[in-house]
Amino acid sequence: MLGHSDITATTPNDNNVLPKAQTLFGPQDIDSDGTSLVVADTANNRVLVWKTFPDRDFQPADIVLGHPGFEQRVPNDQAGDGTSDGPTAKTFDRPLKVLLTPDALLVSDSFHNRVLVFRR
Repeated sequence: MLGHSDITATTPNDNNVLPKAQTLFGPQDIDSDGTSLVVADTANNRVLVWKTFPDRDFQPADIVLGHPGFEQRVPNDQAGDGTSDGPTAKTFDRPLKVLLTPDALLVSDSFHNRVLVFRR
């Protein structure tokens, strides 16, 4: 199980104010290439990547896209200071869908009406 430390827990970010590498808030989509796993963590305005498929409960992600670190959630916060900086090539506002291809990760950035492509 990903996102919570306890199977009966239901609050966003495992009852934390800020997200962590192992928490989720409104996940909307997942994809895997058989090795990596990617989750659109929509309400945290980020995409989480596990380089290898998680093999234990509450396993932290290896990579966060959309923020400079795991503990930010404000949309478009490229600086990580809790303030929206406006859309950039590295930020999201409500990512909804993810797709792993052999060459890239595609992320639908719903509130910006675009799809971002991250080359692998």
